[in-house]
Amino acid sequence: SVNASSLSLYGSSFERLAKASSAPKWVLFTAQTDVPELKYLLKYRVDTDKVIQLKSSAKSNEMEVVIKAITSGNASAVVASTNFDHSAQIQLQD
Repeated sequence: SVNASSLSLYGSSFERLAKASSAPKWVLFTAQTDVPELKYLLKYRVDTDKVIQLKSSAKSNEMEVVIKAITSGNASAVVASTNFDHSAQIQLQD
């Protein structure tokens, strides 16, 4: 999870989450990603009512979950772990 010492490193990420949470859609965190502590979300004015942590899937790996979340059109942001190889990262950027 994010603590105070690493908060400055993640400030721009929190700002992007706040902007994403202002849209009428969900901010999704994959099961493999820790949701930041509530106090940090509130500090950056992230609409916490729109933040959801997805449960792990027995059928899909994290990348498949991310692709489904993006293509569903219901999320303004999808936060995933860094557990993707280079080719997967390129595929997600497309």
